[in-house]
Amino acid sequence: TFAMDTASCLVAGLETPPPISRLYNVTRGINSSLREILSAIQKVPGVDFEWEEVRNAEEADFPESVGIRRGPLNIEKARSELGFTPQYDLKRGIRAYVDWWKGVMEKGLWP
Repeated sequence: TFAMDTASCLVAGLETPPPISRLYNVTRGINSSLREILSAIQKVPGVDFEWEEVRNAEEADFPESVGIRRGPLNIEKARSELGFTPQYDLKRGIRAYVDWWKGVMEKGLWP
C-alpha cells in the first residue's frame, strides 16, 4: 500500500460521519510478490540494481521467499463505508516513491 493511499483513507475516515465499523483494511486489495516488486523497481528509469533468486537459504541475503505468502486483505468495508478507492498501483507507487527519494537526495536532506 502506498503511503498516499493510506493517508487518503485516513482522511476519508475522519471526514465520514461516524463509521459503521471499528476496523478497516487499508490496502490495494491485491498482493504483489517480492519478485513483482523488485521487477517493477528495476523498470524505473535511473534505478539500477541486480537481484538473483537463490534456492539455498544459506546463500540468501534476504530470508524471505519471493512468492506470495498470503491472500490479499479485503477492502470492501473501506470502499463502501468510507468511499476509499486506492489510487496507486504497484508501478505508480514505486515511481512516486523513487521521484520523492530523488528529491530528498537532490536537496541534501539525507546524510
